[in-house]
Amino acid sequence: MNRVSDETRKQRRPPSSKRRGKQQAAEEKRAAQLNIAETKSNTHTTPHYIKDSMKRVRRVKAEQEEKSREELKRRTDAILALKESIAHSQDVLRVRRRRECVRSERREKREQQELQTLKAAGVNTTGHTHMQTHLQKLQQRQQ
Repeated sequence: MNRVSDETRKQRRPPSSKRRGKQQAAEEKRAAQLNIAETKSNTHTTPHYIKDSMKRVRRVKAEQEEKSREELKRRTDAILALKESIAHSQDVLRVRRRRECVRSERREKREQQELQTLKAAGVNTTGHTHMQTHLQKLQQRQQ
């Protein structure tokens, strides 16, 4: 009977501290080996991921710079086109003013010549000028 009771006691007893220590040491050793293996694996793969990330960052930065350059070029082209348009408009206005000035000078010269001829003929120039102004106003209204 002692034997049975000894065997049942052994079964019921928790494992000895020596056994637990060996198991724990073996588990820690396995965990450490796994950690070392994982670290080695990470050491090999990490630079690859860092390189890929840096490539992505550089590519995005280059795309942004390209967009910025294109936008700046587009704005510069628009400003230059606007400057050219303004210069052209100013030239056209200058030509129109000059033509109008020449026409005005010719008209005044012609009117002076008419007044000179009317004075030489002895006609009342004030009444004639008034009549001409009245006729011009009527013509403008009809148009």
